[in-house]
Amino acid sequence: MQIKTTISTNLPSDPDRHVRACIKAATTAAAAEHHRRHMERHFENFAGPKYGYQKRSPAYLELKQKLGLTSNPLSFSGQLKSEILGSYRISATGTRGARLHMKASLLGATSGRVLDVAAIERMLADASKKHDHPRLIRLLSRLRKNGGKLTHGQEQAIARNAELTAITSDELRHLAKIEENTFHREMGRKLAMRLI
Repeated sequence: MQIKTTISTNLPSDPDRHVRACIKAATTAAAAEHHRRHMERHFENFAGPKYGYQKRSPAYLELKQKLGLTSNPLSFSGQLKSEILGSYRISATGTRGARLHMKASLLGATSGRVLDVAAIERMLADASKKHDHPRLIRLLSRLRKNGGKLTHGQEQAIARNAELTAITSDELRHLAKIEENTFHREMGRKLAMRLI
């Protein structure tokens, strides 16, 4: 499943390509800082109350104890943490900010995203794209049997995604400072290059 966090900018929108380049650099720096500094905190013991995580069920905690796994309720085997922290990609523009892309194998997610009946019907109707039609038809029939409801695994995948993309107000303030400082530094460089 693709986990995406968008770092949008409060910097001025400007048609000047130099300003857009500075905005792109600033939001990219903020997204990289968010991954480096804040994503690891999502797996710490204090993350539950800080990010509003759902309490883990007693059965889940009991299973972890039986298997002799970590006492941290937010981490089962550590695989999700290593996936999130181990690999990321940043895409950015000078007008829309930056997006931090992280890959995670969340059980219950379907092909990297959670599909509902309407999404599957749109995919089947779209003849221009190559989709695995037999698989989609099987998934659609299973969803229709459930009355179109998401499976428990899909609901859990959505909840984990929401938990991992949560950003607190103190983190936003920190990222805004990084963004602003990088923007001013880049603008100073651009102006110095124009004067030379």
